[in-house]
Amino acid sequence: MINTPCRFGTGRRCCAWSQARATASALASFATFGVGLVARPVGGMVFGHLGDRIGRRNVLMITIVGIGIITGLIGLLPNYEAIGIAAPILLVLLRILQGLFVGGEWSGAMTIVVENAPLEKRARYAAVPQIGSPIGTILSSGGFFVMTLVFSAENFNAWGWRVPFLAAIPLLGVAIVIRSRLEESPVFTELVESGQTVTSPVSQTLRESWRQILVGMLVAVLGVAGFYLVTTFVVWYGVNILGYSSSLMLLGSMIAAALEIGVLLIGGRLGERFGASRVVIGGGIASAVLTPPSFLLIVSGQPVLVVAGMAIAVSALSFPDAASGTVLTGLFPATTRFTGVAFAQNAAGVLAGFLPLVATALVPLPATIGGRRRCCSP
Repeated sequence: MINTPCRFGTGRRCCAWSQARATASALASFATFGVGLVARPVGGMVFGHLGDRIGRRNVLMITIVGIGIITGLIGLLPNYEAIGIAAPILLVLLRILQGLFVGGEWSGAMTIVVENAPLEKRARYAAVPQIGSPIGTILSSGGFFVMTLVFSAENFNAWGWRVPFLAAIPLLGVAIVIRSRLEESPVFTELVESGQTVTSPVSQTLRESWRQILVGMLVAVLGVAGFYLVTTFVVWYGVNILGYSSSLMLLGSMIAAALEIGVLLIGGRLGERFGASRVVIGGGIASAVLTPPSFLLIVSGQPVLVVAGMAIAVSALSFPDAASGTVLTGLFPATTRFTGVAFAQNAAGVLAGFLPLVATALVPLPATIGGRRRCCSP
């Protein structure tokens, strides 16, 4: 259950060195993760402009192809031993390109879904694109979970980690087939037919809707930040600081993501009945109340309680996340909706994406784990 011995020898000094190395490595990893997020607002501007000019459907096709290709290329990237410093440089560049395409993906999907939905059922429909996040977590964490079971640690580190990334290539074909059958938003079609599309959606959004962008950021940041903390920081913290196995933390991520799907659907129904804003506020309060006990469960050292803590944290944060799409799309006029939603969501993503980095640097190490003293504790 818990692996506390120091990998670099014995004694407090050696164990502290081991933890410092793990923390430094995590800071570098989370910084690389954050670089891709910084690119998302730029992608949001580019694809938001295109989405409000040439159509939601066309942009969705472009972004899904870009994401699939870049993800596959990450799986083919040579390692440091093969090309030296060029390996991490190329990884950062690919993460930036991936962030550009992702910057237009969610906002485009949310916009076209809401604009195709009946007015009285928009909250229900807007919860559906949010399911893509837990499904992605299940596929990615599930892929890595299977890899850790099938391959030895040496083989996994050597090449097994590439398999989930390469799986993006055949999945891209499936996504293209599905999206090729998607019809253009009737709202955008009406804008085109009436000649109401704007020539500069980005500048118009910044000039006329900057207040809405700020409100949208506040609405979106809670669900996004919580998701990143649980699926990145908590997993790292559990493995490297608490000594849990990777399999346990990946299993916890998958179970939490599976429960998140149901919570998102329930949250959409609640938004339809009581209003999306009330669900966002109520979910935010519930998240604040449940965060401390969730973390106590995670550090308990008991596998069942660890998984339960992850599941509770993700579920609570999923309620405001379920209603955020409805609120965001309602903040902006149809003429600049794609751009406005992209600005708000991606700016929130940048703030939230660096929280694992901040948490890694600031969260103190526990003196005990599940009632047992750490190897470095006095």
